[in-house]
Amino acid sequence: MGRGAVFLSQELYLVLFGRALFRRRLAAAAGVRLARDAMPLPLVAILCPREFTFSDPSAAIERAVLDGHAEVRTITLDFDAPLPEEALNADVLLLWHNIPITADVIARLTRCRALIRNGTGYDSVDTAAAAARGIPVCNVPDYGTEEVADHAMMLLLAAHRRCIEQDRMVREGRWGAGFACRTALLAAPGAGSAGEAGAGVFVVNATVRSITT
Repeated sequence: MGRGAVFLSQELYLVLFGRALFRRRLAAAAGVRLARDAMPLPLVAILCPREFTFSDPSAAIERAVLDGHAEVRTITLDFDAPLPEEALNADVLLLWHNIPITADVIARLTRCRALIRNGTGYDSVDTAAAAARGIPVCNVPDYGTEEVADHAMMLLLAAHRRCIEQDRMVREGRWGAGFACRTALLAAPGAGSAGEAGAGVFVVNATVRSITT
């Protein structure tokens, strides 16, 4: 889906797929081919909102990582739409863009072993209900950190230097109609990881002050 591959630790892999598939994975890495038993592969269902047309329905990255260890299936649905049966019966749910996983949804999951939020926030998942069912909830803490930081700094500098406004002035032939302030105070309350990454960007003649709330 146009993003970094999902890498599973040994512990999480054992939780999700069991020891038999973990042994098969180690054998495949060593170039040893084991006889395949009749046990069906676990289902990893990727839930993605229908509105996000930039997503990759083939899930090429996830399939490459989990090939031979799990069946990967992308399910597109509307926000707040009921989860289809194939999602409710999945072994793992990969969640994109805050699809709500409420206590009612969790109660209807038949064999889910993990809920994985492909992003930093997991407020769309009822973690208390998941914990009560013994279902681990995972996230990707550093997803998009540098991208968000770079974009925020770009917007700050564009606003400070009045780039959009002065671009419009040039296109309208109004040369010299405006100027930009050279110095500024930048406060970053509750910056978080993206703010820390943004602090690494060198800003000329600007006072950068971090505020702890």
